[in-house]
Amino acid sequence: MKFNFDIEKTALAIKEAGAEQTVNDPSLLLPFLKMYSFVFLDGKTPSACGKVQRTYWVDFFERNNYLKLVDMINKAVNRTNVPAWKNIKFFSKLGKHVNANLLTDEDAIKYLEAGYLSKEDFIKLPEIKDDKSIKQEEEIAPASPEVPLASTEEETKTIEEAKPKKERKPRKRK
Repeated sequence: MKFNFDIEKTALAIKEAGAEQTVNDPSLLLPFLKMYSFVFLDGKTPSACGKVQRTYWVDFFERNNYLKLVDMINKAVNRTNVPAWKNIKFFSKLGKHVNANLLTDEDAIKYLEAGYLSKEDFIKLPEIKDDKSIKQEEEIAPASPEVPLASTEEETKTIEEAKPKKERKPRKRK
């Protein structure tokens, strides 16, 4: 998503104007709704209700640190990676949801290096600005058929034979 306005200056002007003036002034409302939709609604259409728009304003400026949100928008707009999924996806290795629109290059590199994401999760990988290299996923080589796993037949046991057997006692009835 591209923004045709300076995000930081617009956010500051909207913050100074307050919720009521933002909702009543279309020159402030439309950029604000675009920013809010990008961060919280995943690009979907925001509500046209004035009461709900005031709630959006409170969410953006009072419940959250709006400077961090503006920085997140700037990083997400200027990123080089293109995730292979749309919207929000849960990664069990990472243990959290990742929004494809808000995934920055720094986060993508960090998740790739940690092994939470793989190269298949991206259409275009993020550009690495430092001399860091993305760790390659190590492939486990299959066992060679020439090397026996057990040297003799005596060492080879089935799972049932390896388990210690316990004597079962019947339950006492009351």
